[in-house]
Amino acid sequence: MRYLGGKTRIAKWVAENFLPLAKGRTTYVEPFVGSGAAFVQHAPHFETVVASDAHPDLILMWEALARGWQPSPSVTLEEYQQLKASPPSARRGLVGFGASFGGKWFGGFAANTKTRCYLDEACRSVVRNAPIMRGANIWRLDYSEHEIDGSEAIYCDPPYADTTGYSGTAQVFEPARFWAVARGWAQKGALVVVSEERAPGDWHELASCDRHANIRKADNNRRVEKLFVWKGATT
Repeated sequence: MRYLGGKTRIAKWVAENFLPLAKGRTTYVEPFVGSGAAFVQHAPHFETVVASDAHPDLILMWEALARGWQPSPSVTLEEYQQLKASPPSARRGLVGFGASFGGKWFGGFAANTKTRCYLDEACRSVVRNAPIMRGANIWRLDYSEHEIDGSEAIYCDPPYADTTGYSGTAQVFEPARFWAVARGWAQKGALVVVSEERAPGDWHELASCDRHANIRKADNNRRVEKLFVWKGATT
């Protein structure tokens, strides 16, 4: 499913760098599950998995899919506009991202063309990933609400600083607050790997790769995707 800042194109690269560090850990937590692209790569390697996000519609969508929901792959402009003004629901979560330009939450209706059906692509993607979600704990939580004891492997793909922000959640994302929380998890002993372009000075760059950027306000150039771990971590 197209999702603003999603990791579909580089999910395997993320897994190649994340999973070797996570060996021996049995619990996996992803506090910004989004489209699930990274989650489906990581989750099968752990006994206990948590897929969470603060976005209510997104979590309702994943909960419904985990129960066997088969969403309709078509949507009209009228339904799109109605859902935009409707209360949270699984259908709203799917359409709000999957039928919008660039996967931006109700960021403009992406009408079908002769060669492409955007919502159908999103439906096939999430239905394909649903079996892995069925074994997960799916929670609507702000990342800071997780109770971390230090034994977990945690992958974070937060909204990037200085990029188009996400919408549809009650709280405004604050990068400094996020890094403080992630640092606290790492100091407890958890493996914390973060996707970002840059990080505070006490975080070490684990790996980097080039990818096309489509969420930056000022341009649509390529950017360097990076993974960071806390410098004090034992990996």
